[in-house]
Amino acid sequence: MPNIDLVCIQCKNGFYFSERDQAWFAQKGFQTPKRCYSCRQARKSGSTSAVALTNQDAESYDWNK
Repeated sequence: MPNIDLVCIQCKNGFYFSERDQAWFAQKGFQTPKRCYSCRQARKSGSTSAVALTNQDAESYDWNK
């Protein structure tokens, strides 16, 4: 499973869906994300705006929280 480049449906910024994330989503039975991490977090918190993470931010983020 190679990394997949995606475009967020909310902010229209590009983000990648790493092999590790793909495996985690598949294990949980989730579909491929349609929103970047920032927009998903903003949506969960009820906020209407989000600042997109750079790839470097995304790589250093602890996704296992």
